[in-house]
Amino acid sequence: MVVIGEDSRFRTHHGIDATELADALGLDRGRSAAVTLREMWRRRDRLRGASTITQQLAKNLYLSPSRSPLRKLKEAVTALRLELALSKDRILELYLPKRRPSPPPCLIRAPPTPSTSPSACSPGAT
Repeated sequence: MVVIGEDSRFRTHHGIDATELADALGLDRGRSAAVTLREMWRRRDRLRGASTITQQLAKNLYLSPSRSPLRKLKEAVTALRLELALSKDRILELYLPKRRPSPPPCLIRAPPTPSTSPSACSPGAT
């Protein structure tokens, strides 16, 4: 299921998953802020994402795909506002792509010409 792969704590957080964010940033409660910031700066190219489904929806609906601290801040604020305004089920509905069933093959065939025989999709064909 998408929720498990993308955001395992989707049902329990309020738009931002602080545990996942701390893990992605490599935060350790035993280290000082200066050491943590220095380590984050050193690993800045290798930091992994920690966006929740709600944050991804906020980015997809309202923000640019740019990678900047300002955009991430806007994404977090927008995610919190989405969580206040919408149910978790509605957030998922908006996040998941709409998949339309494919039309039956007979609905996409070319119109018959006088030189062709009726296709298998024609009424009365067997």
